[in-house]
Amino acid sequence: MSTGHIPALQLRPEQPAEASVIDALHHMAFGRSAEGEVVARLRAAGALAISLVAVVGERLIGHVAFSPVTSAAGVACGLGLGPVAVDADHRRRGIGARLVQAGLERARADGWPAVFVVGDFAYYGRFDFVPATSRGLHCKWPGTTDYFLMLELRPDSRTGTSGLVQYHPAFDAV
Repeated sequence: MSTGHIPALQLRPEQPAEASVIDALHHMAFGRSAEGEVVARLRAAGALAISLVAVVGERLIGHVAFSPVTSAAGVACGLGLGPVAVDADHRRRGIGARLVQAGLERARADGWPAVFVVGDFAYYGRFDFVPATSRGLHCKWPGTTDYFLMLELRPDSRTGTSGLVQYHPAFDAV
């Protein structure tokens, strides 16, 4: 995906000193503090399996988080993608997509079986996400049936699995 006219875009793991900048980025992107608070809670709980930033020069302009999700029995079954935020001045240049793709590549390399997201199929379908309901999976949040998506990182990794997929409790505040 193109990054438009963004020179020297770097994608890399977040650094500890960037926590407050990441929080501010999410607050700006969503117009509220909830998503930044989720990331902060995940970080504090040691539940950020993958946390990548997009940087131009010294300026952090994007962030994506991935955290473990579990089955109803509490068994890890993959990663939950989100939240994703991009600075307003750098949107619609493919930065969010590049962050998502880099996170998916890292998740695959780290051996995770699947990634789940509550999001728009028109956007996440480009990464080969499919409705999780097609695999007999759902999340607890009302009204998410059409938006709860999954991507198998290992073929047939979810075969025979059905039921509830639970995000980290940090998401309950959103």
